Amino acid sequence: MSLLRGVARMLTQREWEEGHFDKPRLHQLSALSGVDVTQETAMRMTTVYACVRLLSDSVAGLPLQTFSKLGSVRMRHDADPWIKTPNREYTRFRFWQEVMVSLLLDGNAFIRLDRSKGGKIISVWPYWAPAIKVERDEQGYLRYQDSERNFYTDYDLLHISGLTLPGQLRGLSPVGYYVAQNAIGLGIAAEDYAASLFAHGAMPGGWIKAPSVRTKEQADALKEQWKLAHQGNFHEPAILGGDAEWKSESFDAEATQLTRSRSFQVEEICRIYGVPPHMVASVERSTSWGTGIVEQGLQWVVYSLRPWLERIEQAIEPLLVRPSWVNKDAEIFARFNVEGLLRGDQKSRMEAYEVGIRTGLYTPNQCLAWEDLPPYEGGDKHYAPLHHYAIEDGRPQKVSSSPAAGE
Repeated sequence: MSLLRGVARMLTQREWEEGHFDKPRLHQLSALSGVDVTQETAMRMTTVYACVRLLSDSVAGLPLQTFSKLGSVRMRHDADPWIKTPNREYTRFRFWQEVMVSLLLDGNAFIRLDRSKGGKIISVWPYWAPAIKVERDEQGYLRYQDSERNFYTDYDLLHISGLTLPGQLRGLSPVGYYVAQNAIGLGIAAEDYAASLFAHGAMPGGWIKAPSVRTKEQADALKEQWKLAHQGNFHEPAILGGDAEWKSESFDAEATQLTRSRSFQVEEICRIYGVPPHMVASVERSTSWGTGIVEQGLQWVVYSLRPWLERIEQAIEPLLVRPSWVNKDAEIFARFNVEGLLRGDQKSRMEAYEVGIRTGLYTPNQCLAWEDLPPYEGGDKHYAPLHHYAIEDGRPQKVSSSPAAGE
């Protein structure tokens, strides 16, 4: 199998249409700031890197489980082998991390499906999305072409897209022209400007005012005299003769709005990715996501992670194999287990377990399993309070434990 390796090339729309994949150049799109912004260069901005790392690591670390559902009965069964071990080189974490990185930077993820002769998926490989062209063939079916001019159908390649404009074949890139190219370009430009400012000393420490100096030679001589006498002598007093006068100057980042601009760009990028700034170490302002760990975890799962998880779950469901023992009418689906992200402190968890066991919602062994503790014999039973009963069944009759009359 030929994997897509090396630097992916960004092609112009005309090159896409004409199928020009053989030009050894990288076509970069410039933001209005003058900075070339691509999926690779966007990672130069630390906030983009932090958001992509946080989201991709969070998704990759979640267990992916498969279930069957018939009516109201839901049963978990073993996941397909490729979900546990994607291929001979990748761990499960690395595979889903690369899929998410592709989605977060390009708005699309492409996964090569290696199948056996019987059609069973035996391994999966993530492709770098900018190197894949999406089009429709003469019959209206989707087909995909890589930089090596190999064509694939949706039987060979799984396409997961992010936010997509109506009628378009590819998802919108969060760092692209339609979304955040200018915001990211401005952030990179501010970082480059700050680095250049401090590296080259664009703001002088001060200047010498000497009205009697009228030629360049006189100015150079005075400057050289100053350097020889005072360079490196940080605590020595400066002595100037004639009408020369020293004027000090200090760099004020706030005066040039540099610090404020860079702080605003952090918020802009976080807003695009749906990441609260405090989760990427921007704590200048208080979070509006609540103060409790459980509350913040719930907000993070619902508003930031859940949309991405739904996209992946729904995309891979047609690929799942139905176990032989599962009813043919049952629905087969996959779910990322987010329980670990919603776990509160120990006291809160114990109280929740107690309520769950007391009301018959959980068994003791289920709660032990969530705490990674071994089960005990008889712990798989559901318990319910005696004073609870179904209204439709009528009040339960009291059974006397005393010996029957006449015995």
